[in-house]
Amino acid sequence: MSTAPSPSEGPHRHPWWFVPTLYVLEGLPYFVVNEVAVILMKRLDVDNVAIAWWTSLLAWPWTLKMLWSPFVEVASTRRRWLLAMEGVLVATTAALAVAIASPSWFAPTLVVLGLMAFASATHDVAVDGFYMLALDGKQQAFFSGIRSTAYRLARIFVAGFVVWFAGTLEVAATGVPSPLAGVDRAFAGLVADPIRRPWVVAFGLVAAVQAVLWLYNALMTPAVAADRPGDASADRPSLTQAFTAFFRQPGIGWVLAFILTYRFPEQMLVKMAGPFLLDPIAKGGLAVATADVGLVQGTLGVVHLVAGGILGGVAIARWGLWRCLWPMVAAMHLPNLLYLAAALTQPGLGLVSVVVSVEQFGYGFGFSAYTVFLLKAAGRTSSPTSSYAVATGIMAFGAFLAGSLSGLLQTALGYPAFFAVVCALSLPAIVPLFYVAKAARVPE
Repeated sequence: MSTAPSPSEGPHRHPWWFVPTLYVLEGLPYFVVNEVAVILMKRLDVDNVAIAWWTSLLAWPWTLKMLWSPFVEVASTRRRWLLAMEGVLVATTAALAVAIASPSWFAPTLVVLGLMAFASATHDVAVDGFYMLALDGKQQAFFSGIRSTAYRLARIFVAGFVVWFAGTLEVAATGVPSPLAGVDRAFAGLVADPIRRPWVVAFGLVAAVQAVLWLYNALMTPAVAADRPGDASADRPSLTQAFTAFFRQPGIGWVLAFILTYRFPEQMLVKMAGPFLLDPIAKGGLAVATADVGLVQGTLGVVHLVAGGILGGVAIARWGLWRCLWPMVAAMHLPNLLYLAAALTQPGLGLVSVVVSVEQFGYGFGFSAYTVFLLKAAGRTSSPTSSYAVATGIMAFGAFLAGSLSGLLQTALGYPAFFAVVCALSLPAIVPLFYVAKAARVPE
């Protein structure tokens, strides 16, 4: 397998040197496919039902990655896999910019996004496996918040800054004075369409950032002695063994219920949040400009998301999952009520910023409990890398169900009733938590 140059195994590097960048690069393609593609399609006049369906369908590689995760474990080291996939992701992001520039943009864009999703899902398997091999149990608990924060920073970069960048270029393309007018003029000769041109430039920028981080990871991600490829012996994990290892653990029914329900409301909200902000007042939306959507996500959102993610990791490392669980549950679900209030009152940009900030903080704090529980569930099996891939694949399946239903529900009900349903769906997520709470009290 060809990868960027890799250093030989050398002195131990502290996880601060490589965990954040690994998870930024894990998050970038995920949020391009699942969130930025939503805004892109909305700006190019695709309807909400089609947006929700196609972007949810494109997420299937994250659901199915458990099928090829055993191959990742045995074919090469996790480090080689993650660096190879990061190179592929640079190429697919550049190809996405080219696809959007084509006159019949929709079909080629879907194809490239599908390839990006497959490479990203494979990268997830390698990175998560490497994380569990390179860090001890205490470090894994502490860095759960850091990795979650890095992952969400990737979301803020592409769904925040990049969307602001594209939105500002949209304004420049109309001839209105804009700080990026010079950038728009520079690319006008390459892409004549003023609607698609901002997104071509924006994804070119994302590809450049990915390339820089890829080279950094090639230099700074250490070779770990425990990171060895498998062999053809009887110890080689098969797909059946991976599933068996995961599904034979105690309380598997409650584990599955927790994985599927904990983030289900949030996944519905995320899928329709962009259209909700962008849709005009007459359609029940908030009529927020594209650039302002990115600005709110990329400024206040970053501060509150980072604070929530770091606080969540520190809290679990200090007090344990059990003591932190219920506050984190509340932080995850209660902010959904703010979106319902916003749909009913249609506030201005200032209050919208408050809604986004509170939701980002709550998600960053609440997601830490989810991550640590999945690591615990996978770590007590005989094949932790494949078991974690199974767990996150089930999580992705839940996200597909939530996302694919969101467009239909929103179109049928309107935004206020849709967000009311989202809030109501938080209640089923509480029941499995009683088992999770019991499991969390078992001594390490």
